Amino acid sequence: MKNHKRLFLFLLWLAAGSAAASLRAEVSTYFPLEKGNFWIYTANRNSETFRTDVIRRTGNVVEVMSKQYTTIYSDRGSEIDIQLPKEGFLLFRRFIPNSTWDYQGVSNCNNGPVAVDTAKEPIVTRAGNFEKCLHLRFSKACSDGGLVEEWWAPNVGLVKWTQDNIAGLLTFELSEYGLQGSAAKAGLIRFLVRLNMTWRII
Repeated sequence: MKNHKRLFLFLLWLAAGSAAASLRAEVSTYFPLEKGNFWIYTANRNSETFRTDVIRRTGNVVEVMSKQYTTIYSDRGSEIDIQLPKEGFLLFRRFIPNSTWDYQGVSNCNNGPVAVDTAKEPIVTRAGNFEKCLHLRFSKACSDGGLVEEWWAPNVGLVKWTQDNIAGLLTFELSEYGLQGSAAKAGLIRFLVRLNMTWRII
């Protein structure tokens, strides 16, 4: 039992120290944009699948590839900006619970107020169940692809969203993901704490 406790304390110290070093730079909790992170999403109706990868990060400027397209983001912690041609960086997402902000995107489909709150129930996906997600509700959507709702899990990223489609509402959910850096370390710390609680019970 003593050896288990020593091992737990050592691993917790190691993970916490590394995480603290990573957090000296401002990084988003809900959209962990560290090089090597990836997310795979699957549609509920037609089983369409696509992958999103963080391929490069320099300071707070991040390059992300999804569906063979590259997007540049600026990570400001609770806010993420997106770089648009001829317009520079505009606000992409704001992860502040119980708030409202104005979305100005690539198209006019979703331009308008976005309400942010905390989901009361775990969000169930192919990749697992996620608690304490932020729930974003878009007040405006196009009938052929506009966003309706999104759910973002802390230290994971976007885990589910719905969008309007000509054939009806379409839902995408997280089916697989991989994380590096501080997000992975945060998950390790949660695992170690749960493991220590199990050892105490034993």
